[in-house]
Amino acid sequence: MHILHVDDNPADVFLCRTVLQYLGFSVEISVATDGEEALQLIHGTSPARSGSPIDLILLDLNLPRKTGFEVLAELQQDPERQFIPVVVFSSTANPEEVNRCYELGANAFMVKPFSLEAYVQKIQATVLFWQACQFRTLPP
Repeated sequence: MHILHVDDNPADVFLCRTVLQYLGFSVEISVATDGEEALQLIHGTSPARSGSPIDLILLDLNLPRKTGFEVLAELQQDPERQFIPVVVFSSTANPEEVNRCYELGANAFMVKPFSLEAYVQKIQATVLFWQACQFRTLPP
C-alpha cells in the first residue's frame, strides 16, 4: 500500500511515519508539504514520485500554496484519480468544513487527536480499513 501523507507540519509527518512503523505496517509513504506538491505527486509529475500508484491520501486542510479543499476539488475533476481514497486528517472539527470535504469527495474526515494513544488508534484503524479494501486500478 502506498500512502501519500499531505501535511505541512513536520511534527505531524514525523509522528504519522513513526506510528506506521511502530504498528509494523508494510506501507510505502510519500510526503507532500503543500497542496501543489501533493497534486504533482498524485499526477506523477514530481521528481520525488515513486513508481507505485498512490492507494490512499491522508490530507490536512490548512496547507500552503493549495489548500486541502483545493486538492479535493482538483481530484474530483480528474476522472483517472477521483477514486483514490482520501481521508482528511485535520485539527478542525468545524461542521461546515467537514461537510465541504465530503461534498468535494473525501471518503472520511477525522480530527487529529491530542493524545498519542488516540492518534495511534486512528492511524491503525484507517490503515487496517483501507488495506482490507480493493482499490480501483488505473488504465495502463
